Amino acid sequence: MRMSRYKVSGAGVYYVRSALTDGLAGWTAGEREVFLAMVRKVGEFCGVLLLEGVVLEREVELLVRADPSRREELEDGELVRRYRVLYGEGVGLLGYDADRLAEVLAEGGDRARLVRRRLAGRMEDVSVYLQALKQRFTLWYNRQRERSGSIWKGRFASSLL
Repeated sequence: MRMSRYKVSGAGVYYVRSALTDGLAGWTAGEREVFLAMVRKVGEFCGVLLLEGVVLEREVELLVRADPSRREELEDGELVRRYRVLYGEGVGLLGYDADRLAEVLAEGGDRARLVRRRLAGRMEDVSVYLQALKQRFTLWYNRQRERSGSIWKGRFASSLL
Protein backbone atom coordinates (compact mmCIF):
# COMPACT_ATOMS: atom_id res chain seq x y z
CA MET A 1 0.00 0.00 0.00
CA ARG A 2 1.40 3.37 -0.96
CA MET A 3 1.92 5.98 1.73
CA SER A 4 0.40 9.45 1.58
CA ARG A 5 2.69 12.30 0.74
CA TYR A 6 3.60 14.68 3.52
CA LYS A 7 2.34 18.19 2.77
CA VAL A 8 1.98 21.29 4.89
CA SER A 9 -1.18 23.38 5.06
CA GLY A 10 0.72 26.64 4.58
CA ALA A 11 3.57 27.64 2.29
CA GLY A 12 6.12 24.93 1.69
CA VAL A 13 9.15 24.33 -0.51
CA TYR A 14 9.51 20.87 -2.01
CA TYR A 15 12.40 19.09 -3.68
CA VAL A 16 10.82 16.83 -6.29
CA ARG A 17 12.46 14.07 -8.33
CA SER A 18 11.02 11.88 -11.05
CA ALA A 19 13.04 9.22 -12.84
CA LEU A 20 12.73 8.46 -16.55
CA THR A 21 12.29 4.92 -17.83
CA ASP A 22 15.51 3.19 -18.79
CA GLY A 23 15.07 3.57 -22.54
CA LEU A 24 14.74 7.35 -22.51
CA ALA A 25 18.17 8.67 -21.63
CA GLY A 26 19.27 11.75 -23.51
CA TRP A 27 16.52 14.23 -24.28
CA THR A 28 17.40 16.74 -26.96
CA ALA A 29 17.92 20.39 -26.05
CA GLY A 30 14.57 21.16 -27.69
CA GLU A 31 12.79 18.54 -25.61
CA ARG A 32 14.32 19.96 -22.45
CA GLU A 33 13.14 23.44 -23.42
CA VAL A 34 9.61 22.15 -24.04
CA PHE A 35 9.61 20.35 -20.70
CA LEU A 36 10.80 23.42 -18.77
CA ALA A 37 8.23 25.59 -20.58
CA MET A 38 5.53 23.11 -19.48
CA VAL A 39 6.92 23.22 -15.93
CA ARG A 40 6.29 26.96 -15.89
CA LYS A 41 2.92 26.84 -17.68
CA VAL A 42 1.45 24.11 -15.48
CA GLY A 43 2.99 25.85 -12.48
CA GLU A 44 1.26 29.09 -13.32
CA PHE A 45 -2.06 27.27 -13.62
CA CYS A 46 -1.59 25.41 -10.33
CA GLY A 47 0.01 28.31 -8.48
CA VAL A 48 3.16 26.28 -7.90
CA LEU A 49 6.28 28.38 -8.29
CA LEU A 50 9.39 26.87 -9.86
CA LEU A 51 12.46 27.97 -7.88
CA GLU A 52 15.01 25.76 -9.67
CA GLY A 53 14.80 22.92 -12.16
CA VAL A 54 17.10 20.60 -14.03
CA VAL A 55 16.60 17.84 -16.58
CA LEU A 56 19.31 15.24 -16.12
CA GLU A 57 20.00 12.24 -18.31
CA ARG A 58 17.79 9.86 -16.32
CA GLU A 59 15.66 12.09 -14.11
CA VAL A 60 14.07 15.47 -13.58
CA GLU A 61 14.67 17.45 -10.40
CA LEU A 62 12.62 20.47 -9.37
CA LEU A 63 12.55 22.81 -6.41
CA VAL A 64 9.03 24.25 -6.13
CA ARG A 65 6.98 26.32 -3.71
CA ALA A 66 3.27 25.78 -3.01
CA ASP A 67 0.92 27.44 -0.54
CA PRO A 68 -2.40 25.56 -0.16
CA SER A 69 -3.73 28.24 2.19
CA ARG A 70 -4.04 30.53 -0.86
CA ARG A 71 -6.71 28.33 -2.50
CA GLU A 72 -9.54 30.10 -0.73
CA GLU A 73 -8.25 33.55 -1.76
CA LEU A 74 -8.56 32.93 -5.50
CA GLU A 75 -11.09 35.20 -7.17
CA ASP A 76 -13.03 34.20 -10.26
CA GLY A 77 -10.92 36.42 -12.53
CA GLU A 78 -7.75 34.71 -11.33
CA LEU A 79 -9.26 31.25 -11.85
CA VAL A 80 -10.20 32.17 -15.43
CA ARG A 81 -6.75 33.67 -16.07
CA ARG A 82 -5.01 30.51 -14.84
CA TYR A 83 -7.37 28.31 -16.86
CA ARG A 84 -6.56 30.36 -19.98
CA VAL A 85 -2.81 30.04 -19.31
CA LEU A 86 -3.04 26.25 -19.42
CA TYR A 87 -5.69 25.69 -22.07
CA GLY A 88 -5.44 28.83 -24.23
CA GLU A 89 -8.67 29.31 -26.15
CA GLY A 90 -9.35 25.57 -26.23
CA VAL A 91 -11.66 23.45 -24.11
CA GLY A 92 -10.10 22.41 -20.80
CA LEU A 93 -10.70 19.83 -18.12
CA LEU A 94 -14.11 21.24 -17.19
CA GLY A 95 -15.45 20.99 -20.73
CA TYR A 96 -15.43 24.78 -21.14
CA ASP A 97 -13.20 27.26 -22.87
CA ALA A 98 -12.02 30.15 -20.68
CA ASP A 99 -14.77 32.54 -21.85
CA ARG A 100 -17.51 30.02 -21.02
CA LEU A 101 -15.85 29.36 -17.66
CA ALA A 102 -16.05 33.09 -16.90
CA GLU A 103 -19.77 33.07 -17.80
CA VAL A 104 -20.48 30.06 -15.58
CA LEU A 105 -18.69 31.65 -12.62
CA ALA A 106 -20.49 34.98 -13.16
CA GLU A 107 -23.90 33.23 -13.22
CA GLY A 108 -23.35 31.99 -9.68
CA GLY A 109 -25.41 29.21 -8.16
CA ASP A 110 -24.61 25.58 -7.50
CA ARG A 111 -22.79 25.00 -10.78
CA ALA A 112 -20.46 27.95 -10.18
CA ARG A 113 -19.72 26.72 -6.63
CA LEU A 114 -18.94 23.25 -7.96
CA VAL A 115 -16.64 24.64 -10.67
CA ARG A 116 -14.84 26.89 -8.14
CA ARG A 117 -14.35 23.95 -5.78
CA ARG A 118 -13.07 21.70 -8.57
CA LEU A 119 -10.60 24.31 -9.82
CA ALA A 120 -9.47 25.30 -6.33
CA GLY A 121 -8.75 21.63 -5.62
CA ARG A 122 -6.16 21.69 -8.41
CA MET A 123 -4.40 24.78 -7.08
CA GLU A 124 -1.34 24.98 -4.83
CA ASP A 125 -0.93 21.19 -4.66
CA VAL A 126 2.41 19.61 -5.54
CA SER A 127 0.85 16.21 -6.34
CA VAL A 128 -1.73 17.67 -8.74
CA TYR A 129 0.97 19.83 -10.30
CA LEU A 130 3.30 16.88 -10.96
CA GLN A 131 0.46 14.71 -12.24
CA ALA A 132 -0.63 17.36 -14.76
CA LEU A 133 2.94 18.13 -15.79
CA LYS A 134 3.93 14.51 -16.31
CA GLN A 135 0.74 13.69 -18.23
CA ARG A 136 1.01 16.71 -20.53
CA PHE A 137 4.67 16.17 -21.28
CA THR A 138 4.21 12.42 -21.85
CA LEU A 139 1.46 13.11 -24.40
CA TRP A 140 3.63 15.67 -26.20
CA TYR A 141 6.75 13.48 -26.09
CA ASN A 142 4.93 10.40 -27.36
CA ARG A 143 3.41 12.35 -30.27
CA GLN A 144 6.84 13.71 -31.19
CA ARG A 145 8.53 10.31 -31.07
CA GLU A 146 5.56 8.33 -32.44
CA ARG A 147 5.57 6.06 -29.43
CA SER A 148 3.21 5.12 -26.61
CA GLY A 149 3.45 4.36 -22.92
CA SER A 150 4.82 6.08 -19.90
CA ILE A 151 8.15 7.85 -19.96
CA TRP A 152 8.33 7.98 -16.16
CA LYS A 153 9.60 5.30 -13.83
CA GLY A 154 7.01 5.06 -11.08
CA ARG A 155 5.86 7.80 -8.74
CA PHE A 156 7.74 10.99 -8.10
CA ALA A 157 9.69 11.45 -4.89
CA SER A 158 9.33 14.63 -2.87
CA SER A 159 10.89 16.07 0.24
CA LEU A 160 9.64 19.02 2.21
CA LEU A 161 12.44 21.49 2.80
